[in-house]
Amino acid sequence: MNKLVYSIWILLTIAITILTIFCIFNPAWYIHNNHIHSFGLTVFCEGLSTEDQQIQSRCQTYGGTFGLANIPSGAWQASFLLISTGAFSFGVTVILGILINCIRERYVYSISSLVLYLQTSAVLLMISALVTFPVGLSSHYFRYYCGDSASVFYSANCSMGWSYMLAIMSVSLSIFCPVLWCFKEMKWNEFQFKEYV
Repeated sequence: MNKLVYSIWILLTIAITILTIFCIFNPAWYIHNNHIHSFGLTVFCEGLSTEDQQIQSRCQTYGGTFGLANIPSGAWQASFLLISTGAFSFGVTVILGILINCIRERYVYSISSLVLYLQTSAVLLMISALVTFPVGLSSHYFRYYCGDSASVFYSANCSMGWSYMLAIMSVSLSIFCPVLWCFKEMKWNEFQFKEYV
């Protein structure tokens, strides 16, 4: 086993899992252009005007309690299910990837194949989640805050937030995890070119 590739795979998989979970519970997927309101998969922030005309932000889960039914758009619900399943799968592959060093040789190939398939599926699920989320911009809830002209993939008076961009970067990096897993068994001398005399 190539320890360097394996170590990079472990660190990258853990980082992607943590970043994805962080993005799931962050409200900055879309932000109102005046920075009054922001919307995430499970949490939103609403600006409230105080007596001295300053805006205070109050953040909470949709509907006041965490639940799939409280997320205001069917596309956002689907996106939440897809990305959380992908993040969970990445977490499982970290555990399996670490345990592969402790199991008998005859089970290594089966576990290794399982890790590869799980990670590939997780990448596809998370890509699907990121593409599905902007479909929910046409919901009545989003249009109430960001303007009646908001529609699928058009956010009207709101714009893409940093948390959504971070989720995109995380998923982009996750594409390398199954590739690194495939190369973990390659020895260093197999990378070098042979000289022919």
